[in-house]
Amino acid sequence: MPTCVVCSKNVKDNKLITCDICKNPAHAICYGLSRQEMDCLRSKNRKIRYFCTDCNIMEVIGGLKNEVEELKEKFSSMHSMIQGSTASSTNGKTLSEDDIIKEVEDRLRRTNNIVVSNLPESEGPDNIDEDISKFLNLLPIKDEIKNEIIPEKCYRIGKVKSDDKQRLFLVKCRSPSAVLDVLRNYKPTKSIYI
Repeated sequence: MPTCVVCSKNVKDNKLITCDICKNPAHAICYGLSRQEMDCLRSKNRKIRYFCTDCNIMEVIGGLKNEVEELKEKFSSMHSMIQGSTASSTNGKTLSEDDIIKEVEDRLRRTNNIVVSNLPESEGPDNIDEDISKFLNLLPIKDEIKNEIIPEKCYRIGKVKSDDKQRLFLVKCRSPSAVLDVLRNYKPTKSIYI
């Protein structure tokens, strides 16, 4: 009579289950199998396999090892592709990996920006608070957006012009979601554009 690998007691044939990999015998109850599960596993034409805990872990580990190897191959292939490729900028210069990383970082940084054109400039040099106030007055949700603006990072873009052309006004927000809120709630006017 076989001995259960879990409890070390003898196992009767009607309560015996063996692992399909290591063939070690055990009581079905020691492995936590129900009567219905045992009936399925005793079927002569069964299509499912039973693994003990140790073999199941080894099976999972084996599968993970294969997946890790596949990922290593894909990573290596992508890395080679990046190393071998030449990303060209608009002026035909070849960009290095550092240039590409800087470009991506710059684009991420700009996701918090709103650029407003034709917003009337305030009197006096660099009166940003008044410009921010004019900007907020364009929005129906100004109270919600007000706390999302970083005033010390807002500014007019470019030099003061002698003609009546307004400089662009850059509004820096704390998050991209605040920018989206502004864009969703802005009601376009004929002269001011966001």
